[in-house]
Amino acid sequence: MKFVLIGLFVVGCGLMSKAQTWSLEMNVQVGSNIPIHPNYPQLQPGTPALELGWLHHTQGKTLWSRLHKQPTVALLLGHQGLGNDAVLGRAWHFIPALDFQLWRYRRFGLQARVGWGLAWLTRRYDSQTNLQNIAIGSHLNAAASLRLLASWRLATHWSAVLGVGATHYSNGRLSIPNLGVNIPFGKVGILYLFGEPYPSGELDPHLTNAAQEPPTKADSSLTNRMPFSLHPYALAGVGFTEIGTSRGPKYPFYQVELGVSGRLARISMLSLAVQYAYQTASA
Repeated sequence: MKFVLIGLFVVGCGLMSKAQTWSLEMNVQVGSNIPIHPNYPQLQPGTPALELGWLHHTQGKTLWSRLHKQPTVALLLGHQGLGNDAVLGRAWHFIPALDFQLWRYRRFGLQARVGWGLAWLTRRYDSQTNLQNIAIGSHLNAAASLRLLASWRLATHWSAVLGVGATHYSNGRLSIPNLGVNIPFGKVGILYLFGEPYPSGELDPHLTNAAQEPPTKADSSLTNRMPFSLHPYALAGVGFTEIGTSRGPKYPFYQVELGVSGRLARISMLSLAVQYAYQTASA
């Protein structure tokens, strides 16, 4: 199978007023769809993908950013093959994600990326025209991605990125069949950092570890224990599922939860709850 990846890399200088806060990443992924059923569609080797990422490097000016050691917010737009264009089609995904710094030494960094978003798959199951597609029953699906990334600072504005990860597509049984698509992959990419270098003494998220910065008076209070108190809460939700044949009626299911929660510290909470779920569809 021939697959041509064409990347248009546009750098809009002057769009950012804050130095080294935003980045643009382009990466290529090579993976393989994992058949998880004996009747899974026949697959060709390789599921190449092209992905563009718009990254915002938080600067620790908000509480959540300091609590999580200044994660990077990523918006990922990608196009991916699924191993069988005729039956499974291709996927377009949009995945918001967070990058958490695991380790950094000089110009080398190790990050974990966790993302959850939406995907549009070009082919779905159809009892008349696409009977073999038992993996996906709808065009619109959820897309989840988990990655381990290694970055190397090449120059003031440029970094190379290598990584491994996995992407999962499914619709949560909103439409059947819904075996899902699971693709482990490796990736290689290039990252461009907008803006001018940071002045001496100002935090540069690509060269320093926020955890090693001298704590300020505001930061030192982040780890203090908070007075424990319980707060009651109530949650209610509704969802839909299909039973039996594809394109059948959607059956609702309901869920109610009552509980109490108490904050142990700024980043930890204890909750106790009772949950009731009711599904209207027959087994």
